[in-house]
Amino acid sequence: MLNRKLFLLNEEKHLSDKFRTNYALMDSLLASDFIEFSKSGVKLTKRDILNAMPLNIGDYLIVDFTIIHKSNSYYQTCYKLKNSLGFASIVNCTSSWRYEEGDWKLCFFQSTLSNEE
Repeated sequence: MLNRKLFLLNEEKHLSDKFRTNYALMDSLLASDFIEFSKSGVKLTKRDILNAMPLNIGDYLIVDFTIIHKSNSYYQTCYKLKNSLGFASIVNCTSSWRYEEGDWKLCFFQSTLSNEE
């Protein structure tokens, strides 16, 4: 069943300072086979993310949030991150979420700098 609020909350968790500075919280959110393609083009695994803790993202707002149903246990989200401090950077993001071990786990994340201002 599609729950937009749940997936938006999960994205906000993934990007929050609370999760990005807490090893246990981030470990619980990421699937064991997690992969990220960063906006700079670097491929990262769950181990890479956890070894780089604490992480920092800045102060962004999620806009144009959409969910794509793939199956009952797999959803994709797409959205833009706008810098809430007024800078011109906009980042296009997509995530894949898989239901496992009784919870939704982030298994893929990709961010790409946008040419929008």
